[in-house]
Amino acid sequence: MVLDIIQFVQSDLADAVRVLSPIVRAYGLPIVFIGIFVESAGMVLAPGETLLIAAGFLASKGTLNPIAVLIVSLVATILGWFIAYFIGSWLGISWLRRHGRWIGVTPNRLQKTHAFLE
Repeated sequence: MVLDIIQFVQSDLADAVRVLSPIVRAYGLPIVFIGIFVESAGMVLAPGETLLIAAGFLASKGTLNPIAVLIVSLVATILGWFIAYFIGSWLGISWLRRHGRWIGVTPNRLQKTHAFLE
């Protein structure tokens, strides 16, 4: 069972690297920055981490500078977190209560999250 899960993850990651490596090779670190930034800012389905895996693969082959990949990924992540925080603090909980249903935040989920965080 565990071996099947490991093989599935390895296969999935290999496919992701195979698909995204040419994109990262063509667009370089800016596409990695954009992907990680957008994902860190709250767009859960953005391919930030997967782009980072492809960038790490290319860095291991000497195509990208590993230090540059590290710096770009850290800056993109931190900026994405700050943007998400400021959007949340600007819109506030009242916006989430009014419009949360459009993004899957039901009153029940909001109450459970609030109780967990307290």
